[in-house]
Amino acid sequence: MRSAARQATVAVLFLATTITLLVTAACEPQRSQEIPVGLLGVWTTEADSYRGRFLEIRTDLVRYGTGEGEPVSDGVVGVSEEKVETGIAYTLFCTDSEGGEYKLNLLYDPSSSVLRLRNRPQVLWRKEIAARVSWLTPRARLRESGDGG
Repeated sequence: MRSAARQATVAVLFLATTITLLVTAACEPQRSQEIPVGLLGVWTTEADSYRGRFLEIRTDLVRYGTGEGEPVSDGVVGVSEEKVETGIAYTLFCTDSEGGEYKLNLLYDPSSSVLRLRNRPQVLWRKEIAARVSWLTPRARLRESGDGG
């Protein structure tokens, strides 16, 4: 009788764990390797506290112009997106030069083409038109031109 009770307990625990994993996976935004074309480019702001700074998003890296010295470049290993009331919330999964991982959380409003850092939503970043991204992959170039879906 004990082994039947033990088997039933194991079965219930297995089922509960499986359900928990499925629910968790369904609730998390899906992570992709490709950054949406709308985010690619050089972003600047007119906010006084960020004067001389920029955020450049490429297909494989993020560069931060800090206003002093050389820009800092970090790798991008994935991206997730989630539709929110104010546009699209993006999370870029990045790695720094020392191998540390971090998330860059952005809010993008496609209707106004404004980008915001989620931790500084009052600062509006706009894409530099002159910064046509020659480093786009061929597939991304097709998407940017409207021929690649």
